[in-house]
Amino acid sequence: LSDTVAVYSLELPRPWQTTGLADGQLVLVRLAPGGCEGYFSPSSRPDQRGALDLEVASAPSGAGAGAGEDECVEQLARALAEAEVGSTVDVRGPADPEDPRLQVCRSVDGCA
Repeated sequence: LSDTVAVYSLELPRPWQTTGLADGQLVLVRLAPGGCEGYFSPSSRPDQRGALDLEVASAPSGAGAGAGEDECVEQLARALAEAEVGSTVDVRGPADPEDPRLQVCRSVDGCA
C-alpha cells in the first residue's frame, strides 16, 4: 500500500472457512514459538472465505523502533515482509481489545 504499510493475506486451513471477526476485534500474531507477539486488527471482511488479511504498518526507513510493544510490531513487520510464501504464521483470536495485556509486548525470549 505504501513504503510503510503492507497487506498480508494469510491462508486459512480450509478454503471455505471465514474468520467471523467483527470490526475492532484483534488477533494475536506470532511467527516463531517463543518469538515476539503482536495484536492486529484484520482488514478482511468477516465473511471473506479462505484468507485473513492483515494490514501491517512499520516505521519509515531509518526510523528506529521504540521499546516494548512497538519493537515487537517492528520485528513482526520485518519477519512478515521477509517470509516466503507457504511460511507458517500462528494466529489466534479474537482477543478482547479492552484486555490490559494487549498493551504489553509478551515473549518467552524477550523482544530483542
